[in-house]
Amino acid sequence: MEATLEAEESWVAEMNDKAKLSVRYYSECTPGYYNNEGKLGNPNGFFSAGYGAGSVRFFEIVKAWRAEGSLQGIEFTY
Repeated sequence: MEATLEAEESWVAEMNDKAKLSVRYYSECTPGYYNNEGKLGNPNGFFSAGYGAGSVRFFEIVKAWRAEGSLQGIEFTY
């Protein structure tokens, strides 16, 4: 069982898009480990590409994917 290239690229695009949601939050935090000492925009930072829409939205996406039933984006080999 493996994710297709298309599914992987789609999820990476979703992650990159939603990572932007937390920029304001981290910009207002006291400089520290989690926001690269207040230097935003570091592509290698601790939360530079985290899923910014939160766990509730993530679980909604997974629930809808499972309910659809075709396991779109998964490739099975035997």
